[in-house]
Amino acid sequence: MGSVSGTVTDRFTGAPVAEANVAVVAFAESNVLRVKTNRVGRYDLVGLAAGQYEAFVSRDGFDTSYSKFTVCPAGETVVDVWMFSRGGAAPPAQPTPKLFSTSPTIVTNGPGTGMPDLRCY
Repeated sequence: MGSVSGTVTDRFTGAPVAEANVAVVAFAESNVLRVKTNRVGRYDLVGLAAGQYEAFVSRDGFDTSYSKFTVCPAGETVVDVWMFSRGGAAPPAQPTPKLFSTSPTIVTNGPGTGMPDLRCY
């Protein structure tokens, strides 16, 4: 089993976004795991099966943010998320997720899916 964690911050001020709603769903599945960020904008989800996931982060006053990431067996994926004030300029891309795994891992862009191609050995 793997995990995902990260920090949610306001892109323009750098301030942590407390009480943001983080919804994580395995790619092409419907089971949603939900957690809120703490007072310093941090969230953690453990016990995730290896695979490809999507995270949606929302909070009143901000546009919903979205990120795709991969979890490997016994791996920790760090997905930091930027939030943008509602009605602001079009947001740039989110920070790139970081994958830490004790198993040998190759992650490449998957053809046609827009999702990373997961290969954990």
